[in-house]
Amino acid sequence: MIRHLERLTHGIDEALACDCLDANALGQLQPYQPNLSVTWLFQRSMSVGVEQTIPDQQINTMLAAIFADMAGLGDPTLKPFLQDVVQFPALAKTLVATSLKHPALVAQIIPQVGVPALADWLRHYGSLAGYSALAPLAKLLSPAYAALPPVQRYYSHRWLDALSYGTGQDYHA
Repeated sequence: MIRHLERLTHGIDEALACDCLDANALGQLQPYQPNLSVTWLFQRSMSVGVEQTIPDQQINTMLAAIFADMAGLGDPTLKPFLQDVVQFPALAKTLVATSLKHPALVAQIIPQVGVPALADWLRHYGSLAGYSALAPLAKLLSPAYAALPPVQRYYSHRWLDALSYGTGQDYHA
């Protein structure tokens, strides 16, 4: 929440200044953030359903392998993740590295989390990829936002915030 404090205070100030106080406008202050939405699968892969049975060390083995792969990819991959910031390039590299180095481990996780849950997760993963592709364009356009009327500027700033925070680009080492 602290990481989002500046975004929220600026957004609230701007909402008050341009009278963007209806439910839709205020809802823009807490947008969909695909980088947060992809994290639920991590928790799901570390839990076992009541009626499930998995090998005793499967979760520990999975965690050790993934963190070793992330460490091997270097600090730009590992450090943001350790600070609860998921970024598409780091996540994609980690998924590829783990899939190539530990295919049997990946094969164990799929039945554990379930195909429907994995398919739903892929939707958030795709959104993270799309947001990550749009974020640089939005930053390039940001100087033009100043010339917009206040209400349009408010919505443009919220879009920029959604792309920046929704892709973990607010993280600074």
